[in-house]
Amino acid sequence: LYMGALYGGSSLGQLGIGAIGVGGMLPFAAIFTMLILAIGVLLFARSEQPEASHSTPLSLKQISKLNHAAIIGCIVSGLTLGAIYGLMPLELLNRGIAHDDLGSLMVLGAMAVQPLIPALSKYLGRTLLMALFCLLGVAAITLTAAVSGIYALGAGLFLLGMAIFALYPVAINLACDKLDASFIVFDF
Repeated sequence: LYMGALYGGSSLGQLGIGAIGVGGMLPFAAIFTMLILAIGVLLFARSEQPEASHSTPLSLKQISKLNHAAIIGCIVSGLTLGAIYGLMPLELLNRGIAHDDLGSLMVLGAMAVQPLIPALSKYLGRTLLMALFCLLGVAAITLTAAVSGIYALGAGLFLLGMAIFALYPVAINLACDKLDASFIVFDF
C-alpha cells in the first residue's frame, strides 16, 4: 500500500505538471494548497504516536554478511533510477516528446507491479524474482531501442517502470530477510 501510494502520488504529480504548467504563480498556489491539505490532515485526523523502539546500526562486517544479491539489487536500482530521473527527460526531448506525456507511464507501471511483488515472492525466490525483473528491464530497453514508434516507446517505458521500481522493494526485502528486527530501522 505504501509503495502504491508513493508511486500513485508521483504519477498524479507528473500529470499535474502537464495540467498546471511550470510558469507563473499557479504552480506555487497548487503546492501551497497541497501543503495546507497535508497539514490539515495531520491537525484534524486522530491518530496515535507510533511505539518508540531502539534500533541498532549495522557494522561494516554485518553489512558484508548480508545477501550479496540484495546489495547488488540495491546498487543497480539506485544507479538505474538516477540515470532515468537525470537522463530520460533529455532523451524524450531529443525524440520530440514532452516528458509529461510519457514519463507518467513509468510510474503507472511501477504502481501496477506493486501488488504482484508479494504474490510472486511467495512462489518464486527473491533472488530469482530480482533476476526476472532485471530481464524485464533489459527487454523494455531493447523494445524502446529496436522498435520505433510512440506505442513501442510507451509500452517500453511502462515495462521499464515495472522492472526498475520492483527491484528496490525486492532487494530490501531480501536484505532484511534474516536480520533481527532491531537492525531493520536505523537510528541516526
